[in-house]
Amino acid sequence: GKTLFLEKSAALVNLVSYPIYRQQLIEGIAQTIGQNITQVEKAIEQNITNNTQPYNANEFEQANIVNHSFQAKSRNASSSSMKSLMSRMISCVINYPSLVNDPETSSVIEERARKLPKSDVLVELIRYIQVESDLSKEALLLPYKSKERIYKRLQELSVMEPFLSEYEAKEEFGYALTSAEKYYERKTTKASILSAKTHDEEKAVMQKIIKSKMKSVNQKNPNPQTEE
Repeated sequence: GKTLFLEKSAALVNLVSYPIYRQQLIEGIAQTIGQNITQVEKAIEQNITNNTQPYNANEFEQANIVNHSFQAKSRNASSSSMKSLMSRMISCVINYPSLVNDPETSSVIEERARKLPKSDVLVELIRYIQVESDLSKEALLLPYKSKERIYKRLQELSVMEPFLSEYEAKEEFGYALTSAEKYYERKTTKASILSAKTHDEEKAVMQKIIKSKMKSVNQKNPNPQTEE
């Protein structure tokens, strides 16, 4: 948990240009994870080095690379990664409607999907399935027949390649949904940082981010071991 927290924080600190606030953030990170400032500074320097080196990864993997620089991502790469994740989720839903038709989880899944950008088709499919649980693939796609481009794409996604069992599709859907949420969170975080027009605004944004990450670490480690 600490390593992941440090890697993510390093990428964000590298976006802060004002020396005083940058140093305050470094000190706050060091205190949070119980490391000295020198170790944190080295991790940040390593983050810069790593993100100046080119790498090859497919679109699906790009959505889950944790140690990355927001500024190193092009808009096209970001868009393609989110599209890839959305396509995988839609394919899973079309082939296995039962994934989103569990009374105990369907409303939560719909809510999570609705918060993602350009998720209209996915959310609509989920709602159709909730209303009509025994729809065939053809019936599920029928409402889109008048929308030629969308209908054609959904037909392509109805052929699952590679083929997954229902269990594998459930795992794939959950993985893609969580990855899309994290990807979108990183994107909105970047937008918040870049929209800060003054040093005070920049500081406020970064403090909010650090506070959120501290909360996340505490949730993962609710009962940390203390050294005697």
